[in-house]
Amino acid sequence: KEMYDLKERDDNLTALLRRPSRFLVALLLMLTLVAVCTLVPTTMSASADVSSVPNLIKALSDPIWTVRRDAAKALGDVSSMYNEAVAGLMNALTDPIAKVRISAAQSLGKLGIRDLAALPALESIAVEDSDTESRIAAIRALGQMGEGAAPILGRILLRISPRDEIVVETTLETLVAMGPAARPAMDSLGTFGRDADDYRDNDKLISLTTDALVNIGPEAVGQLIAIVDQCRWTSTLLTAVEAIGRLGPEVAEVAPYLVQRFDKYTWTEGSNIVLRLSASLYSMGSGAFPALIEGLVDDSWEVRAGCASVLARFGSQVPSSAIP
Repeated sequence: KEMYDLKERDDNLTALLRRPSRFLVALLLMLTLVAVCTLVPTTMSASADVSSVPNLIKALSDPIWTVRRDAAKALGDVSSMYNEAVAGLMNALTDPIAKVRISAAQSLGKLGIRDLAALPALESIAVEDSDTESRIAAIRALGQMGEGAAPILGRILLRISPRDEIVVETTLETLVAMGPAARPAMDSLGTFGRDADDYRDNDKLISLTTDALVNIGPEAVGQLIAIVDQCRWTSTLLTAVEAIGRLGPEVAEVAPYLVQRFDKYTWTEGSNIVLRLSASLYSMGSGAFPALIEGLVDDSWEVRAGCASVLARFGSQVPSSAIP
């Protein structure tokens, strides 16, 4: 009988283990719900209707920073209540949490620019914020806003400390990507380039400056010439002269200027510069012929030698009757 009782208890225990209790089932359900809530993002759908925008703006003041961050992200995708969304995001730029400020800046960039309201706030973040990623996000947002934001980016470029090279680099990359839309920042780029000796250990910054000017187009050639005139370091000079050449035949009117630069360098001491000048003049095509031919009778033998070497590259394209 005792053996039978033991067996019966064992069978009951086995059955209990095989059949989960209501408590265990409830516990498993609760854990599943917690996991789902953790994994599902708190942001609202980008296609949220108008009624969701006020809720998102209200969420920007939520005591939980992740809610504020996700609300800022979602506002970048709304297609209505633009002014209200911009106002809310501008307030979010002052949030004490950097990730919220970053999301707000990114969303302002996505919304684009329909008025100038957000520009001063983004400029302030780009120059003064204590968090580098927030500054970078503000600069990139301005880049998305097009030509209207270019003067702000130019001003930022001149306000940033040389010590903040990653922020300087981001600003220049943004202006490069804007292409001709960066035209309003042209003077600032020229000023920065003329002071580029402060960054002589970072050739990339010099290259980005000249790239931005080249992307603006032929009208930026004056800024490139000013950089050539005022720079003190060979690397900056080489980069600026090469950039003038990249503008091609459309800037052939500056060929006389480049021709006279031959007089400042000898073929032995400044051979790299002479070669770069020659390449830029050659890239201007036949438009450079008058300046090159005139240079053949210049008083400076360096000028005569430089012009002869460029004309030799053109070969039979140069009219023989024009050679003195």
